[in-house]
Amino acid sequence: MVGIVVIHSNLGLNLPVESGAKIASDITSFISFCAGAAVPIFFVLSGFLFFRGVKCLTAEIYINKILHRTSTLLIPYLIWNGIAGVLFIIKTLLLGFDGYNIVKGSNIDWLAWIQGFWAMPGNNESFPFAFAFWFIRNLIIFVIFAPVARLLVVKWYIYASFMCLCIFFRSYIPYYLVGVQWFVTGAALAKTVSYIRYADRKMNTFVVEMAVFVWIIASAMVYFVQFDWIKGILSFIRCSAYAVCFWQLALRCSKWEDYPIMKNLINSVFWVYAFHQLFCTVTGKFCMVLTGTDGFIPVFLCYLLKFFILYGISYLTWRIAIKISPNIVRIATGGRGS
Repeated sequence: MVGIVVIHSNLGLNLPVESGAKIASDITSFISFCAGAAVPIFFVLSGFLFFRGVKCLTAEIYINKILHRTSTLLIPYLIWNGIAGVLFIIKTLLLGFDGYNIVKGSNIDWLAWIQGFWAMPGNNESFPFAFAFWFIRNLIIFVIFAPVARLLVVKWYIYASFMCLCIFFRSYIPYYLVGVQWFVTGAALAKTVSYIRYADRKMNTFVVEMAVFVWIIASAMVYFVQFDWIKGILSFIRCSAYAVCFWQLALRCSKWEDYPIMKNLINSVFWVYAFHQLFCTVTGKFCMVLTGTDGFIPVFLCYLLKFFILYGISYLTWRIAIKISPNIVRIATGGRGS
């Protein structure tokens, strides 16, 4: 989830070629792009946790899991999209933001506004108001059709065939199914990997260093390569390496899990993920005004400042909210970190 904030710290500047500012912009964009491997891992973890310990997906188990994810996924999704939808109207009417096909002049198309809970009309038809929650929207779909995912991992060659189709035809996957191959991968891992055996297995430092190297090199190749199917193969490699890196990082950090600051960081992370998306664009504009964008150092400082403002303010609001009403935090985060 920290990686998601790094992705959204990207400034998206369009600068002249051969300038210090352009170099800094390219470097920071690449850093955010590398962090983008966090999104597939979200889906892998979700698929793994849905199917972990499930030898037979009976109707009873399926219904219980759907009911559980109603509170952990659907309710937070509706709450944060409602907040983001209200902010969208405010920013459009008062701050001059693009109203897309929802707000035209001073008129609001309320049917289009409701559609924005699924995908905002006029905004590539792919992101809801709470744009970072496109992942949760897609995950809700995957959870509903979890029995299909289960069928795709019954045999290894069925899973392999499915992954090949996703790799070679990745550009044809509808936006509401983006990430399905990773959710299915999580289901495959749950079926084949012993959680007890591997959850606390630390790898040799050299292996971890090689995983970091593969992650960065594969990210660079995905960043520049043109052929879509090659991008698909490289994406699978880089996400696998990313998973190893942060699995091992988590194991090494686990010795601090009882420290108050670590507990707070862990407990607040879903709130931070949900809250930071509400003011990404405004924060970016503020940081650019504050630091300027006329050189390498100003652009790099702008990038770092945007990350720390997004994360810092989101964390502080969690601290305040948890003091005022832990129950509201519990509901808004799906029971995470309250």
